[in-house]
Amino acid sequence: MKFIFFTLNLFFIFGFFNGIKTIPSAVFIFRHGEKEIEKTSQGKKKFKKATSEKSREKTKKMSKKVLKGQEKVSKLLKKEAAKGEKPVYGDVLNDKGWRRAYALANNPFLLHNDAYGIPVALFASAPVQSDGSLRPIQTITPLSDSLGLEVNKSFTIDNKPELVKEIMSNPQYHNKLVVISFEHNNIPELATLFGAKKSPNKWPDNVFDRIWVLEFNTSSGDIVKFSNEPQKMLFGDSKK
Repeated sequence: MKFIFFTLNLFFIFGFFNGIKTIPSAVFIFRHGEKEIEKTSQGKKKFKKATSEKSREKTKKMSKKVLKGQEKVSKLLKKEAAKGEKPVYGDVLNDKGWRRAYALANNPFLLHNDAYGIPVALFASAPVQSDGSLRPIQTITPLSDSLGLEVNKSFTIDNKPELVKEIMSNPQYHNKLVVISFEHNNIPELATLFGAKKSPNKWPDNVFDRIWVLEFNTSSGDIVKFSNEPQKMLFGDSKK
C-alpha cells in the first residue's frame, strides 16, 4: 500500500510539473555601457579594439580610477586566474560605461520593480573570441553584486536560440524577472526570438541608455507588451 501511494505521488509530481509551461513574467534587455575609444592619426575617433594584453592593462588601470565596484571586478578576475581558469580579456568599458554599470546596480526599475519583482537570473553575452568584448559582462557585474546573483556567461552572440530556450524552459524563472546584458547589434534578433513583434529592428550605435522590456503572458508564453524604457541615470540620458 505504501509503495502504491509512493508511486502515485511520484507520478503526480513529475507528471504535473512536466506539464507546466515555465514562462518568465518579463525579460529586461540592455546593451553594454559606453566603450573605450581612441583617436586615429587623422584625429577621428574610432571604437577601440584592444588586444588581449591592452585590455588587461586597461582593466587594471580602471580599478584605480573608478570608485567602489571596479575593484570587485579586478578581484573576480584574479580569483578566476587562481582557480586555473584563464580570464577572458577583451574590449572594456570606459569611465562613463562603468558609471552606467554602477548606476544600473542601484536602479529602482531593476531592483524594486512593482510589476515584475526582483530579478532572479542575470545573463550576459560572453566573448566569442579570447580578445572579444567583455563589456556586456562588465556592465551587469555591479548589479550581480547588488543582488547576490551569479551572472550566467554560458552564451555568446552566436547562441541566441539556446539562450532563449534556457530562459523559456527553466522552471526557476517561471513568473519571474530575468535580466540580460547583450551586444547591441544582436539585441533586436534576440527580442524577435523571444517572440517580440513590435520591437525595433535596430539598436542605434550611439544609444546606451535604454532598457527593452518584454512582458509575457505566463500561460501562453506570448509577449503581451513591449516597451523601450529610458534608464534616466546619467547626465545626458534620455528622459523618455
